[in-house]
Amino acid sequence: MLKSFATDENGATAVEYGLMIAIVAAISMTTVKMLGQNLASHWQAVEKVIPADVGSIVNPTVIDATTGNP
Repeated sequence: MLKSFATDENGATAVEYGLMIAIVAAISMTTVKMLGQNLASHWQAVEKVIPADVGSIVNPTVIDATTGNP
């Protein structure tokens, strides 16, 4: 019985699978966090580019060609 216990690799295989799952989970969480931060900064950049008065599409304002002001 002791010999079969020493040569049994089922426990080692389970530990290996557990370690692989933990590593994949850690990499996945790190990737999602980094992507979320990058996407947030990109959307903030887009927000700065889009004018605040998007409603002017419905009520267009005439822009003076000489001054560039409405």
